[in-house]
Amino acid sequence: MAESNQQPNRKARRSAEGGNVNGEAHNGQPMTDPRCPTCAVEMEPTTVTTDGAGTLYVKTKRDGGILKRLGLGDYATLDSFCCPECGLVRQYADLDD
Repeated sequence: MAESNQQPNRKARRSAEGGNVNGEAHNGQPMTDPRCPTCAVEMEPTTVTTDGAGTLYVKTKRDGGILKRLGLGDYATLDSFCCPECGLVRQYADLDD
């Protein structure tokens, strides 16, 4: 197997069932699972939480406006993956254009 150190294409980070790694509906785009840069094995979807305080997200430069009314405000959710070999956790922001 070839080792891949690249972040998955952000438009191709969806599960085959049409949801994100947490099973939520998300544009129905297929997902390619990332590989661990250390172990070169497929990373597994996981959930990162802050003791039940809600969904983790990152603030983006989107200013809201019509995008916010369409549910595309200035926050992006995070998809999390964990390496089953070394425990490395990576998170990718859902930055659909």
